[in-house]
Amino acid sequence: MMMMMHRFRVRPHKMTRVNSRWWRCMKTDARPSPMPKHYKRPPPKHVPTAKWSTRFVAIDALVATTMTTQQERRVVDVGCDHAWLSIGLVSCGTARSAIAIDVNEKPLEGARNNKRKHADELPIEFRLGSGLEPVACADECNVAIFAGFGISAMTAALEQATFKPKNIVLNPPAKHAPQARRWLVDNGYAIVGEACVVEGGVVNVVEAATFVGVNDDRCTSTNYDDILLGPLLRRETASSGIHFDAFQALLAARLRGVDDAIRRIPGRGVDDANANANDDDDVESLVGTMDRSRDHTRRRQKSHAELLRERRSLLAHL
Repeated sequence: MMMMMHRFRVRPHKMTRVNSRWWRCMKTDARPSPMPKHYKRPPPKHVPTAKWSTRFVAIDALVATTMTTQQERRVVDVGCDHAWLSIGLVSCGTARSAIAIDVNEKPLEGARNNKRKHADELPIEFRLGSGLEPVACADECNVAIFAGFGISAMTAALEQATFKPKNIVLNPPAKHAPQARRWLVDNGYAIVGEACVVEGGVVNVVEAATFVGVNDDRCTSTNYDDILLGPLLRRETASSGIHFDAFQALLAARLRGVDDAIRRIPGRGVDDANANANDDDDVESLVGTMDRSRDHTRRRQKSHAELLRERRSLLAHL
């Protein structure tokens, strides 16, 4: 018994040392997120309860509350794996139809088997391909969902598509959420819904966006904190909203990652950040006093300045 307790204490420490400095942005000791009242509706009858995860519930809620009416929702699930999300969205009535896409044949075969066993009558198609390539035109899709893989692959798929989806839902790793928001805003998508939930010790961030054009005020008025923390999440959680606990866990984990990165910069540490935490000119004064003689030093200056700015923003919201 004592040996088991010892291993339980040591394992998280060892994992954070082995993995990158952003590991703890994804892992947390926070409790699983409770289901908010407007999330609490019967689970899809065609999906086993164990397969309908908290992350899927959040995606379903955002699509149902922020996108077009149900009769107009034609969902494309990119990287569908075993297609439980597609099956659940159609089963719940959130989507009228769904196209499940995967780049590999094996998960698609598993998805077909799941539909055959649990939801044979639902209007769900399965297509093999990369990104949105298997979708011929916008008429087949007005809600594109990208869940469970990195933001680089998501944005590459969107940029290579032959059409621009009207609505997008992104569920990248939590550490990639700022990049997801930046891409959405730069490409004319207004963020209309956000969710932050904990499941299995992992913080999940979901972004829902609608295309409005790059000149729309909702795209041009975003600031640094909106991109880093989420324009809706940071305002909602300021008043202890439904995502408060998960969002605070994410901020704390990201702050630890930033502190680790600062400590790795030679001649700098967290004490420098603490000393300048309330100084509006800390970044400018810091850059001005550091050696500018070599290119790698200039790159390190920028990195340290950005880390200080991010740390200050995180502390302001914790």
